[in-house]
This record gives sequence, C-alpha cells and structure tokens, in this order.
Amino acid sequence: MALKVFGGLYLLRLAYFSARETIKSKTANIEMIDDDVSGKSWFFRGVVMNISNPKTVIAWMAALSVGLGSNDGILSLVSGLLVCVIVGFATNATYSICFSYRGVMNCYQRASRWINGIASFLFAFAGVGLLRSAINRSSES
Repeated sequence: MALKVFGGLYLLRLAYFSARETIKSKTANIEMIDDDVSGKSWFFRGVVMNISNPKTVIAWMAALSVGLGSNDGILSLVSGLLVCVIVGFATNATYSICFSYRGVMNCYQRASRWINGIASFLFAFAGVGLLRSAINRSSES
C-alpha cells in the first residue's frame, strides 16, 4: 500500500511538472548536437542518462505495484521484474537512437507542448488511480 501511495504522489508530481512545461510560452532551444561525437557514444550517453533517471525506477516500481497482487509468489515478482528490465532497456535504447537525430529533436521541440499536456493528463490519471487503489485497499483491511 505504501508503494502505491508513494507512486501515486510521485506521478501527481510529474503531472504538475508536465503541466507547468505545457503552460510555458516557449520551450527552451535544444542544444545542437556535437558532430565530433560518434553515434555509438551518443547512444551510450543516452542509455546511461535514461537508466540513471530516478523517474524511470519509480515508474517501474509503480507498474509492479499495480501489476502484482499481495498473494503473488517470488516467481511472479522475478518475472515482472525481468519484463520491466527488458522493456525499460528497449524503450531507453529506442529513445537514445531516435533522439540522436536532429530531425527527431526538431519535431519533438515543435510538439513538446502537446506532448507535455498529454503526459500531464496521463500522469495525473495514473497517480489518482494508484491513490484510489491504495485507499480502497486500506478500507478493505
């Protein structure tokens, strides 16, 4: 239950930050990519940056808390954890590859207000859902 409350509050915090970015009049210019650095180097920098992001860990913890029940065994926990690791790495690797291209970065910059607005709504929806789930579980006990 504590993990659901923590995850829900954290998702609501992310919703707030995304909404704040949506409201800003202009997004900051993205720095130009240094052409002297190899694509492989950019890929590994992106993977390390995304994996070291605490939001990633907390988001996957929240996903595990929603997906696993209190009666699930260690096999379910290990299986869920492995799925999260594989999907997380694949997602971060894809981000690293896609966002290493200037064209993708320019498209993202143009669409960032819409992306942040949608992300804010989804974070808020998931956060409220986690908190409701924790409250319902607490009242059942």
